[in-house]
Amino acid sequence: MAKLEKRERNLLIILGIVVLIGAVDFAINTEDYLGYYSSDQKNVEKKESNIPVQNLKSSQMKNQITYTNWDRDPFYNSSIRVSKTVYRNTVKETTFQLKAISFSEGMSVAMINSQVLKVGDTIEGYKVSKIEPKQVILEKDGQSKILKLQ
Repeated sequence: MAKLEKRERNLLIILGIVVLIGAVDFAINTEDYLGYYSSDQKNVEKKESNIPVQNLKSSQMKNQITYTNWDRDPFYNSSIRVSKTVYRNTVKETTFQLKAISFSEGMSVAMINSQVLKVGDTIEGYKVSKIEPKQVILEKDGQSKILKLQ
């Protein structure tokens, strides 16, 4: 059998110590480990500790309770109800941005929301009714909207 190096021996010693501590802990707390992994517990069991009150630190509770059943969410509080109200805007207002106008008597065009339009074209349900040198008039359902060049 090959001789082990010093670091390999040290690793084996540390591994042996960890296994020994785990075995001792399991032997001492066998009931807790077996109770935790058994699924036949339906109710939460409470175990009160017998620690004398004078030995407890001020940050500890005087009556410590250990829960052995993990079927419930410890962060869920059923007494707190949260309601959420969602407001939705049902009427969407159409916004237009008049970016440019090329005006001539025969053929005028306007750039609205990155679209080049002439008289008679439609954009989002609005019809371009008139293109003037400084403004464009849009119409929809008898209502007119004036877009001015800025």
